[in-house]
Amino acid sequence: MAADPEVALREWEADVVLLDGRPARLRPIRPSDSERLVAFYDRVSERSRYYRFFAPYPALSARDVEKFTSVDHDRRVGLVVTSGGEIIGMGHYDAVDDRQAEVSFLVEDAHQGRGLGQLLLEHLAQAARERGLQRFVADVLPDNGRMLQVFRDQGYRVSQHLADGVLRLEFPIEQTDTAVGVMVAREHRAEAASMRAFFDVRSVAVVGASRRQDTVGRSLVRNLVLGDFTGAVYAVNSQADSVAGLPAYRSVQEIPGDVDLAVVAVPAEFVTDVVLDCAAKGVRGLVVISSGFAETGDEGRERQRQLLGLARSYGVRLVGPNCLGVINTAPGVRLNASLSPLMPARGRVGFFCQS
Repeated sequence: MAADPEVALREWEADVVLLDGRPARLRPIRPSDSERLVAFYDRVSERSRYYRFFAPYPALSARDVEKFTSVDHDRRVGLVVTSGGEIIGMGHYDAVDDRQAEVSFLVEDAHQGRGLGQLLLEHLAQAARERGLQRFVADVLPDNGRMLQVFRDQGYRVSQHLADGVLRLEFPIEQTDTAVGVMVAREHRAEAASMRAFFDVRSVAVVGASRRQDTVGRSLVRNLVLGDFTGAVYAVNSQADSVAGLPAYRSVQEIPGDVDLAVVAVPAEFVTDVVLDCAAKGVRGLVVISSGFAETGDEGRERQRQLLGLARSYGVRLVGPNCLGVINTAPGVRLNASLSPLMPARGRVGFFCQS
């Protein structure tokens, strides 16, 4: 009996961290994804299309789009990975009998090598197990090294044979200790990479930097500068020309150089605008000092939920809101992006705290 599509839509949605530390959203594909799917396919190279369809395939037909987006979440399952609301990768399985399904993937070229294939395979295998399937098969061209590596690195016992110039891979999808170990190791690498967005930085923007001495924004600028941060510090204040001797920019996007980290000290109702500004600039890490979120009640909790969802949807890692900040005492960085006026002595202990 076919599974309830609405249950699948909820259960199979997940916030994931890619190998480069950027967050993304993995979820079941929907009929409403038609336009996003066409736009995604237009961004995929001819070579990647050829690897997927084994022939030149310049465009998806209306029938193709309907086939890919209209699945029953039982015998046919489709998952997509999105960032900034756009599809950057997709995977499908189609059951060929009661035990076995054929699996396939397509990842946008700009996002290949970020672990999307591994994530899609993990989640498709989990969905298939829930539907009683036991094995996957996949047809891959012999020179499609990236896709072959995805299957071989996943910890499954893969057998293969070559016929008519195509490799057919077959493997059981039970959760072996090896497969679980591979998944856990990938998650650890991705989480470690995600923290580099906060500690391994060469430029910091303070959004809400103020000329007034007794403000949080002014303190953040002072602490960065007096802490001897080895990178560039930028002040963002739409109402000032300079802050603490630094030129002030009206937005993060107006900053001429790259920005690795943004530290935010603006009223809570303006923080979502800052997230969009930072995402457009390509900022990887966001530290929100601002209060006025979950600690204030129901309205604040909803504001915090929206902030987290927005940051995740644009692939921005978030610390906060209503936090003290982050510090890295490594001599090559010396980052004091916090409310502490003193830089701690360098030592061997890393400290994370959440209240």
